[in-house]
Amino acid sequence: MLKSISIYPVKSLNGIELSSAEVFQHGLKFDRNWMLVDSNNQFITRRERPELSLIETSLSANGFAFSFNNKSENLALGTNDFQQEKIESKVWDSIVFGFEEGEKLNTFFSDFLKEEVRLIRMPLHPERIETAPLTGEQTASSFADSFPILVIGTASLDALNAQLEEPIDARYFRPNLLFQTERSFEEDDWQEIHIGNVRLRKAKACGRCRMINVNPNTGIYRTDVMRELAKLRTVKNKVILGDLYYPVQTGVVDFHSEVKVFTNFNP
Repeated sequence: MLKSISIYPVKSLNGIELSSAEVFQHGLKFDRNWMLVDSNNQFITRRERPELSLIETSLSANGFAFSFNNKSENLALGTNDFQQEKIESKVWDSIVFGFEEGEKLNTFFSDFLKEEVRLIRMPLHPERIETAPLTGEQTASSFADSFPILVIGTASLDALNAQLEEPIDARYFRPNLLFQTERSFEEDDWQEIHIGNVRLRKAKACGRCRMINVNPNTGIYRTDVMRELAKLRTVKNKVILGDLYYPVQTGVVDFHSEVKVFTNFNP
């Protein structure tokens, strides 16, 4: 059963829970379609800047709103790509391109981070292509770290929480789709998920990093989350929780859709 649907419009900022979401080839609509880059066009995440978790992200009348203390700024949707300078950046080893969103948003985020940054938006027609290790298939992707849709099961979080003195919630791991599960790490066995007419195929397991130690409420690093997860799920020297998927059939996902999981790939 699908328990929650979340998008993270700006890479490394807080997410927004939805009752339904459109699924495109590059992932959920608006998910990680924007990211912050520094003066050298290097992408910025809460791994290095955990205080990004303090910026609230919400839906607005014409797009999204970002706020911190008494300051806020709006991001209006509908900007096209024509006659805009294309900015080249990288997400790890993948070259990506984006378009600058405007001076007001740049100033808002620069003032917050106390360094010069820009907010960039991925092209309306995504140019980034990734190859899924498990299938060899190529798929479009957003500004996500690799593949566009992150899936986690609730029982896996429960297993980790049993080892932690201070329980955590799914926001530490930033999934797009959280499923109600009965067995810890059972999602590791899934290879394909059908949600109504939408079909998602697994690209690979999700290796975790120190970012899962960042408290999404305070922006303060903990030391126990990664440590305890490593004791539970270390596979080939990688700490694992959740799996990364890509769409093979697009559509809309919601809580009324029938969910089917498969332990093999369906042609």
